Amino acid sequence: MNRKDFGQLVAALRREQTDDAGKQWTQEQLSQEASLDIDVLGNIERGRRAYLGAEMLLSLANAFRLTNEERKEFFLAAHAFDQPETIYRESNDPQVALRELVRRVEHTALPAYLIDHYCDILACNQVVLNLLGLTPDHLRQTTDHPIVAANMMRFVFAPEFDQREYMPHWHTFAYQNIMIFRTLSLRYRTEPYFQSLITELRKWPLFRRYWFKLYEDIERDPVVNNETIVTNSPLWGALSYFSTSCAAMTSAGALMLYVYVPADTSTADVFTDISRQSEQVVHQFVSWPEKAMP
Repeated sequence: MNRKDFGQLVAALRREQTDDAGKQWTQEQLSQEASLDIDVLGNIERGRRAYLGAEMLLSLANAFRLTNEERKEFFLAAHAFDQPETIYRESNDPQVALRELVRRVEHTALPAYLIDHYCDILACNQVVLNLLGLTPDHLRQTTDHPIVAANMMRFVFAPEFDQREYMPHWHTFAYQNIMIFRTLSLRYRTEPYFQSLITELRKWPLFRRYWFKLYEDIERDPVVNNETIVTNSPLWGALSYFSTSCAAMTSAGALMLYVYVPADTSTADVFTDISRQSEQVVHQFVSWPEKAMP
C-alpha cells in the first residue's frame, strides 16, 4: 500500500468514527483524539507524509480504537510499497492458492467454508450446508442486494437468519464474527466494492449495532479469537464446536479456510453422521480475486 492509498485508508477510518451527535469525525476531531497536529494529519490523509513514526501510528490506532488484530493490519498497511504484489514470492499465485483451498474444502469431512478479505463465501462443502440447514440457493439469492447474498455477515446478522433463539451466547458469536470482518477488510475499506458492501450490511439493525458496539466493548478484545459456539440446533440438538482456520497469503489478498471442530463427543458424533449423509462436493459462489460490482 503506497502513501496515497494509506492516506485514503486513514481518512476512511476517520469517517467511520462518529461523535455524540452521530456525525462523522472531522480532521480536527481526529487530530485532538490522536494528539497530532492537524496539518500533519492533513498531509497523512493526502499521502504527502513521507515518514510515519511508530508513535504516530500508535496514536492513530488508539484514536480509532482498533482491536489487536486490526492493529496488525493497520501497521502493515503503513509500510509503503508502490507495487505491493512484489513482496510476494512469484510462486505464490492467487489462482493456485484458490484451487488448493477449494480442493481442501471439498475433501474435508468436517463443516468447511472458504472466504476472502471481504468475508464473501467463495466455496463451502455440503457438510456445512447440512449442518446449518441451508441449500446452495441460500448463498446465491437475496431479497436485499446481490452483493450480500454470499457474505458471511448475512448469515450472522440478517433478520432472515436470526439465530439468537438457539444460541445462548449469541452475543459472543456476533462479536467474534464482526471482529473477523473488520480485521480482514481493514486494508480494503476504501475500495468501491467494500463501500457498496458496507452500505448494504448497515441496513440490518443487528449489524449496525455490532459494527459500532465493537468500540464500546474494546476492553473485551480477546486473546483467543475463536470462542466455542454453543447452539441448540433445531435440526441436530445441542452442539458445541469452534472454528479453526488455514490462511493463504497472495498478492490479491488473503484467503481464509474455516473448519468447524467439535468440542465434545456428542457433537463429534453428530458431525460424523452429517458427513456420512453429505455428498463429497464443493459449492462455489463469489468470484475472486476480481469482484463483480452489482
